[in-house]
Amino acid sequence: MPILQADFDQIRKLVLERSGIVLDSSKIAMVEQKMGPIAKDNGVSDTSRLAQDILKNPSGSLATKLIEEIATPETGFFRDNRAFKALKEEVIPRIIEKRGVERTLNIWSGGCSTGQEPYSIVMMLQENFPQLKGWTIRFIATDISAKVLERARSGIYTQLEMNRGLPAPLLLKYFQKQGLQWQVKPAIRSLIEFREFNLVNNWPPLPKMDIIFLRNVLVYFQPETKRTVLGKVAETLRPDGFLFMGMAEIPMTRDNKFEKLDVERSGCFVLRQ
Repeated sequence: MPILQADFDQIRKLVLERSGIVLDSSKIAMVEQKMGPIAKDNGVSDTSRLAQDILKNPSGSLATKLIEEIATPETGFFRDNRAFKALKEEVIPRIIEKRGVERTLNIWSGGCSTGQEPYSIVMMLQENFPQLKGWTIRFIATDISAKVLERARSGIYTQLEMNRGLPAPLLLKYFQKQGLQWQVKPAIRSLIEFREFNLVNNWPPLPKMDIIFLRNVLVYFQPETKRTVLGKVAETLRPDGFLFMGMAEIPMTRDNKFEKLDVERSGCFVLRQ
């Protein structure tokens, strides 16, 4: 039985309050699709009943599971090569030049989902910048979903996921076979700190960042929430730090503190000093 419109409206409000994600009226089918497996896994007869159970306990585990499903975007290794091209050819060389004395580098992948983005960043640095050996490098990867963070920490992916953007030489070098799946080798997994993090809540302490990846996250937020998050991002970046955003999110920076990096369609911005 499909969920009632009135229940969907309440679920939209709940998702907005807890995650900052805006669901318009056209998303009812998507929400029902996300609810189906949750209902089945929890012995609930149908999505209509599940909606009612969620609304009875909006801070409970069923509501959390739904929000995690809604908040998990599609991802892949080296997704959008233009961003990684800018990282390789412009951003990291600039940081190496500026940080040559202190030899520190802090990178944050916000909205890291199941981990392909932060692992891609680590592999790119390992492959192209031997001069970073001896530097103190800190990788932090965060997401609102405990479920996807568990997958990210494990570093285990299906063959289909491996086929989405990962070059074969990197597969053989940085992964090991686990039955029908592949797992990131421990030496790479150990480099990344995975944390649960809700961008719309109060932020816990973070080190000053040289690079922040926040791609395809803000597009789901209300304008005021976007401005608030970008303001916090500006406070978290070092004065000459870099921000990567999704292409659909670029107009959000126009009234903010960021200057577009001159690399075509990379989604990269420099914090104005």
